[in-house]
Amino acid sequence: MVVFSASKSLHAWFRCKGQPEEKLYEFMRYAVSIGADPATWLRSQFVRLPDGHRNDKKYNPNALPPEFPNREARRQSVIYFNPEVIR
Repeated sequence: MVVFSASKSLHAWFRCKGQPEEKLYEFMRYAVSIGADPATWLRSQFVRLPDGHRNDKKYNPNALPPEFPNREARRQSVIYFNPEVIR
C-alpha cells in the first residue's frame, strides 16, 4: 500500500507477516539504500496512517492531481492498495 503524507511524500507499507527476520532486515537495508527513511528502523517510529488526518501547516493539497478524490480533506490518502497481497 502507498499512503500520501498530505504534504509532499509517499509512504509505502509492506506485508511482513510470516517473513523471517533476516529477510526483513535485507529488505529494509535495501529500502534505506534507495531512499527510505532510516528512522523506521525503530519499531516504535510513527508512520503515516491510511486515512489519517493531517492538522498542521504542512498540508499541501496541490501535491495531488486535481482529479484526485478528496484532495482538500487533509487526509493521508491511500494512493495504491493491492488486497491480493493479504489473502
